[in-house]
Amino acid sequence: MISINDMHALVERAVSGNNPLAPDIERIVKSYTKLLRRFDKIVSLSDSYQSQLRDLNLRLELMAHTDLLTGINNRGHFMELLSAELNRNRRHERLFSVLMLDLDHFKSVNDTYGHAAGDEALRTLPRVFQASELRTSDFFGRIGGEEFAVALPETGIRGAYEVAERIRANLERTAVILDGKEYFMTASIGGSEFRVGDTEDTLLQRADHAMYRAKETGRNRVCLSD
Repeated sequence: MISINDMHALVERAVSGNNPLAPDIERIVKSYTKLLRRFDKIVSLSDSYQSQLRDLNLRLELMAHTDLLTGINNRGHFMELLSAELNRNRRHERLFSVLMLDLDHFKSVNDTYGHAAGDEALRTLPRVFQASELRTSDFFGRIGGEEFAVALPETGIRGAYEVAERIRANLERTAVILDGKEYFMTASIGGSEFRVGDTEDTLLQRADHAMYRAKETGRNRVCLSD
């Protein structure tokens, strides 16, 4: 494509002599110049729209993977990550454990302080996880309501117990300000280790059963699956 500057140079050469076609050439060049400028504007707008579209797609992908309240993995994305990790685990026969965590007496928070306060309490959990010395390979998500899950690649059940104890201890000493007052939460945590033949559901189910055993035996404690 000829640039605008090249077109003007051609016009100057064409009209420098007594060229009878000079007026027509100049008119054509002016029309072409206008078209080029419009085209450049369209290209610029297209680039801008493409950039906006990329940003929008990134935001939509993030929303599809993220629990909007807490900013961590939602259940769907956590299960995708867990499935991929278990597939690797089956190939390489590595240790792998999961934790299930449920906040104790959380209904009373909503009933006493309101759902906005309950939401604020739930937003505390990511900070607690991050303060519990989790590794970059570990991942966690909100499974639903006040239930959370933590995946621990290359970790046996004893190591999982140590992580769970750190989470439990960090949570019980982390204050949440509700209605202008400090409120301290506790959680019941269950852990299970990957066994040959496990699926995502069976692994989490054993951790879930252990978590309910922790609730039944006093809450604010860690229990491991049999």
